Amino acid sequence: MLTNQARQDPHAWPGWDTSKASGEPRRALGGLSELFEAARFHAEDMAENRFFAHESSDGTSFSGRISRYFEGPAGENIYTASFEDPYSAMNGWMNSEGHRRNILEHDWTWLGTGHSVTAGQTFYVQDFGATNGARVPPIPAASWNRIEGDRIELEASYYDATRQRPRRVWAAIGADEIDLVHLVGPAGNQTYRAEIASPSACHALVFFADSGDGERTRYPSTGSLLAGKGCTQEFEGDRRPPAEDRPGGEDRPVIDAEDVIGCRCVAPRTRSWIGLLLAAGVLFLRRRR
Repeated sequence: MLTNQARQDPHAWPGWDTSKASGEPRRALGGLSELFEAARFHAEDMAENRFFAHESSDGTSFSGRISRYFEGPAGENIYTASFEDPYSAMNGWMNSEGHRRNILEHDWTWLGTGHSVTAGQTFYVQDFGATNGARVPPIPAASWNRIEGDRIELEASYYDATRQRPRRVWAAIGADEIDLVHLVGPAGNQTYRAEIASPSACHALVFFADSGDGERTRYPSTGSLLAGKGCTQEFEGDRRPPAEDRPGGEDRPVIDAEDVIGCRCVAPRTRSWIGLLLAAGVLFLRRRR
């Protein structure tokens, strides 16, 4: 959700030099289960084996790893710090040219994220992907997040290619309906948010949006997220989109291996999507389909 916020209104994201990139809105990215699995696998691998790199602990390259989950152009950002704070990870990435380029890349259509914590160290992973002809769904992504005290925030991205505002965006959790309000983004490419008390028990959580034309969309399309006390998993059912839509010190955060800006090598963009970019914890991979 933070990634879509930065894409929908780059200059509204705090803590970075906005002269480094335009404030032009980028379309929201859809959450793809395959990329979530890839990102979570790599975050857990780095945490369990105490290393920080795009290669897996067994030496598998990024391209070899990501191809197990997703076929198509792909890219990755990684970050680690001795505190658990996704906002700091996003700030670190947005202040790094290569990472920011991944976040704001126009051609991406999908995103999966993962994080893992071990011995006080947190590892974050963003895996991006593109599918030719993919249709961005009206609710590309939605989630909940625990905030201060016994509170949670509900967030949903909304996308309409005709740039119409939705009539309503809301969440159903248990028997309650909660209206979400506009947070960032221009008409038809926005993030909506609400803050509520954390449910005292685990409940199904589903997001809805009514378009300007009155068409209703549900997220996830099947199953539900799970939120509240006592939840032992994040969702139930299948969160994948419909088939037609798919294809210096110890506390210093690190956003790349050794936090060193390395060589960047870019092949010309072609219709066959070939090229490789490697720079400071960023991998940007375009592979022949």
